Amino acid sequence: MKDEKLILNCVWDFQVAPAYYDFIVFLQLADQFRIRKNLKFLRLIFMPGPRQGYRDDNLRSTESNELMTRNVLLPACHLVESCQEVLFLKDRSIGEQLLSNKVNVFPVNYSTDNPISNYGEGALLSNFFLGSKISYFKSPKDKLTQVDQYLLKYSKNKKPLVITLREASHDQGTRRCLIEKEWIGFFEKINLSEYQPIIVRDTEKVFNVDTVFHDFPHCHIASIDLLFRSALYERAFINFFCNNGPSFLALFLRANAILFKPIDESVTACTSKWYENIIGIIQGEQRIWTSRKDLLCWEDDNVENIDMNFNIMIARINENKNLFDQNNFGSIEQVLRSIKVVLKYVFNNINFKVSEDDLLLLNKVSELLDIVSVENKIKYSLRDIIKEHEGGVLQSGALNKILKYSSDVNIAVTF
Repeated sequence: MKDEKLILNCVWDFQVAPAYYDFIVFLQLADQFRIRKNLKFLRLIFMPGPRQGYRDDNLRSTESNELMTRNVLLPACHLVESCQEVLFLKDRSIGEQLLSNKVNVFPVNYSTDNPISNYGEGALLSNFFLGSKISYFKSPKDKLTQVDQYLLKYSKNKKPLVITLREASHDQGTRRCLIEKEWIGFFEKINLSEYQPIIVRDTEKVFNVDTVFHDFPHCHIASIDLLFRSALYERAFINFFCNNGPSFLALFLRANAILFKPIDESVTACTSKWYENIIGIIQGEQRIWTSRKDLLCWEDDNVENIDMNFNIMIARINENKNLFDQNNFGSIEQVLRSIKVVLKYVFNNINFKVSEDDLLLLNKVSELLDIVSVENKIKYSLRDIIKEHEGGVLQSGALNKILKYSSDVNIAVTF
């Protein structure tokens, strides 16, 4: 029997969290937290929501939620080596009893009475501030073997280029879809005796009888089997995406990936303002918590841009440098934007309860503010920033709350 003190109880509560690829980010955050706290194992606990077991919103039908849960969320647990137990609960009271005496719970400050979620990029950026590195997922060995057999048939000795399509019927525009004629033009430009394009269709369209990319093999099983998909991404020479859920899976695998045209001004979570204020990057920049194996291409997927980024990635692969080295800040402006994102994350935490990680994050922010102050010749004060936000995004008395907890745990905060 495992020592409970070494287990991190990770709660995905469908009262507040969606049945979608956001869970992949949650898994990564949970494992990074486990590593930071020197724990050994993860226990995944799925708590039921109020509408037929899911969140009460109109974003997806119950059928769609169940499909995503069975085909994405539950299989994804097998990608994390430290995950030793998965509990899918139908009754919240069982979860309440289970968690009543647990010491290690993630998200921090979670309770069944006041459930919270943690799957945003602000948390990934904050973990980067804390010195966390990507805890890479691993596909099961049997799935890697199956993919090897698949590639032996369809790719033979050629390097597989895996193109993942987004074809969601609820999309209002075409901005988040790859443009087939441009990709066909790219395929005509490269040496197809060396490279083998493989198409992974949207799960929604996997068995359609239309003629999308009809001259190239479609990997149907990857569209409906998350673990086969992850293994295929790992075995691919390069993976290509538009802005979709599976792209995050590739970010957390040892898989080379290029993501095209992330901005869609018609979708709230894809606007340029969202990227600037919630993620901390603007056009031309890379996510600092990702690595050199990942390339974010802000431009459209026309033949010229596809080919240019393809050659950039090939050059990186051929450099014989570590593709898994994490990125860093590209400019002092990116530092400042990242600080703003992290402070939003910390302030939200503090409104519940201050944690040791919050204090460490404030110290890192203070350190970076000193650097920004020198570069911009403007004095930034963490104390002043906190006081300025009290009574707004921060509850009144937040500074005193921070100082008290800092004294209690003997972690000084540099203001």
